[in-house]
Amino acid sequence: MVENIEKLRNKVTELLKRIYRLENTVAEKEMTHESYVDVLALEVIGKLDKLRDREPGPETNALEQDFLDILEFMGVHRLANPIDKIADFTHPVGTVKDLDRRNGVVTEVVKPGYGRGENLVRPTHVIIVKND
Repeated sequence: MVENIEKLRNKVTELLKRIYRLENTVAEKEMTHESYVDVLALEVIGKLDKLRDREPGPETNALEQDFLDILEFMGVHRLANPIDKIADFTHPVGTVKDLDRRNGVVTEVVKPGYGRGENLVRPTHVIIVKND
């Protein structure tokens, strides 16, 4: 009887190890999938940025909407514009002097930011006040 209990304990231990390895493998694949989606989203966002540099027109507007639809399908949303605020999801790409505003306040959005769920895909590129 003791021998059977020991065999059962060993089998349970082995099964638990296999389950643990399987859970880790699934988690790694999910993380890889999430990273892959972010990389694809950045590619689409880059194409959208280039498209916005072109002359506006019906074709450009239709293509822009197509790119936005693709991003929405991927779960990617455009972040709110942080004008007149200091925001965590911004990346300063330039500065201006404005004595009527505090340092670090956003004055202009150069490129919109994007997020997916709670994750930041690309920060909003902004111009901020710097009075020093």
